[in-house]
Amino acid sequence: MNKRLKYLFITCTCLSLCSACDEGKIYPDDTIDSGRTATVTLHFTHLDAWPQKNSMSLISLGEDGVTPILVKRILEPSSEAEAVTVTLNNLTENTHSIAVAVVTSGMSLVHAYQSFPVNASEESLTLPETTIEVASFSRIQTQVFNAKCVMCHGGSTTTAGDLDLTAAKAYNSLINVKAPHSDEGKNYVTPGDLNNSYLLDVLEHDNHIDIFNGAEQREVRALIRTWIKAGAENN
Repeated sequence: MNKRLKYLFITCTCLSLCSACDEGKIYPDDTIDSGRTATVTLHFTHLDAWPQKNSMSLISLGEDGVTPILVKRILEPSSEAEAVTVTLNNLTENTHSIAVAVVTSGMSLVHAYQSFPVNASEESLTLPETTIEVASFSRIQTQVFNAKCVMCHGGSTTTAGDLDLTAAKAYNSLINVKAPHSDEGKNYVTPGDLNNSYLLDVLEHDNHIDIFNGAEQREVRALIRTWIKAGAENN
């Protein structure tokens, strides 16, 4: 190609691109289609219990209510004063609910804090502004007791340490109840008092320390410590 033809080719190409830019688009509209969306503004309290091994996420769930279809990770806010707005794109037709949840790296559900039902409409959703208590007892029940503890602390006639950690009994079995194996006479949980809460000591016992791996152990301890320090409410 001689210099004159090359110049004409470059000039025409530039003019075509400029014309597209003037119309406000270069790519077809369908390349930016995000489908049906769900958007929610969230506030978080007690950030010290923010999951580290697992992830705080906005997820969509199908009919079974336990298998995530879509997952959008939520980054930890810099402070409790910071509101976080999250949008989940391309909701599928079989979406039955949207949840703020803790999920594993393999995208399995660990604990759902708040769930919002989804109807069959094709319209996008703006979910109610919501506050999430990160260090909730319900998360401890699901992530720790149900997953790891009830096999030994399940309310049978041989319940270890006389401690029943099933969902209906766990809270009342812990709060201001003397731990029979505590040499210092501690309660299992003393609200607001980390030094007098034997539940934290239990996680360091030889027969309990291997229940969680290193990263999960740190996450669980931070969760329980933050919950106790905040008053150990039944939330």
